Amino acid sequence: MRFTILTVILLASLGCGGGASDVPELTPATGTVTLDGAPLADASITFELQDAGEGKKSSWGKTDASGKYEMQFGAHKGVRPGKHKVSISKITGDSEDPEKRGDIKESIPDRYNSSTTLTVDVTDGGGPYDLQLQSK
Repeated sequence: MRFTILTVILLASLGCGGGASDVPELTPATGTVTLDGAPLADASITFELQDAGEGKKSSWGKTDASGKYEMQFGAHKGVRPGKHKVSISKITGDSEDPEKRGDIKESIPDRYNSSTTLTVDVTDGGGPYDLQLQSK
């Protein structure tokens, strides 16, 4: 009897809470980021869906040593299809040492992060979205 009650409770709990149905339609978004033609390593990328209405709009990624990235939406790979505002940031300096925190700076021009005008139109088929940045 106790086993039956526990089984019923367990099965009922499987239907509760957030699951895959809470995740919107996502499409793959990968690419390479370069700055002045060279791969940009260790940069943070944000895709913010424009005109998305309610709900989460942003996906994030980080470039590897060769400048390649793959976007994530929460714990899931991909982004929501549509037009995205793209911001790219790379902080340099030593944030661990309180004496050197004044040396921390953004190494990417503002036009690609805080004042970004960079956009990407993510289609249902996904694809590589290569981002070529210029420092000047």
